Amino acid sequence: MTAARIGLGLAALLLAADAPALPIDQVIAAERAFAEDGLAHGINVSFPRHAAPDAIIFAPGPVNVRERFAGRAPEAQNPGLDWWPVFAGAARSGDLGFTTGPYALQGTVSGYYFTVWRRQPDGSWQWIFDGGGEASVDQAPAKGSPVARLAPSAGHAASAEA
Repeated sequence: MTAARIGLGLAALLLAADAPALPIDQVIAAERAFAEDGLAHGINVSFPRHAAPDAIIFAPGPVNVRERFAGRAPEAQNPGLDWWPVFAGAARSGDLGFTTGPYALQGTVSGYYFTVWRRQPDGSWQWIFDGGGEASVDQAPAKGSPVARLAPSAGHAASAEA
């Protein structure tokens, strides 16, 4: 192998390492960071921290999450809510995405969550809807399982306004 080929190979590796992550990978990373923050600091801190200003949850009707959590002190004891994505997708436009997977309370898998994510003007991702419910969890994938990725549409990419 010549020095020129080695140099080209190293340059290609360096360029690939600097390539930005795909939107779907960014959404998965945002979900995992949200979940880790929830375990570390509790939901009173993590939910509004990772939410867009207009994010909603149902309690039981739609409410703004930042208003719902405003003024709440951090939990004295973590409620033990953990969750992990096992399926994710991102819009071809790269501005919206979703994750879904099981959640556990105090180590017992209890149901599934669904989170919708929106890219912010600074390039970060914040969630705009988060919800979950109890469901049969007999065959829930374990934490750390590979995340299935929904392929982006091959059709025409519409604008966010559309």
